[in-house]
Amino acid sequence: MLCETTAIVTGAGRGMGFEIARKLGRLGHHVVLLDVLDDTLAEAVQGLAAEGINARGITLDLADDTQIE
Repeated sequence: MLCETTAIVTGAGRGMGFEIARKLGRLGHHVVLLDVLDDTLAEAVQGLAAEGINARGITLDLADDTQIE
């Protein structure tokens, strides 16, 4: 199934968040990965891109109100 939607996944640099982003990407969604760990996030985006998934990473700490603004 090919979708023209964007999915935003938090905690997506590793673990469950990464797997959710991967699954959504395989379904055809554009995925935006959010995580506080820059290095982990970069590796995750590269891994998804290598699988042909349209992925973008944003380093962000959702617990920090100034970053959200």
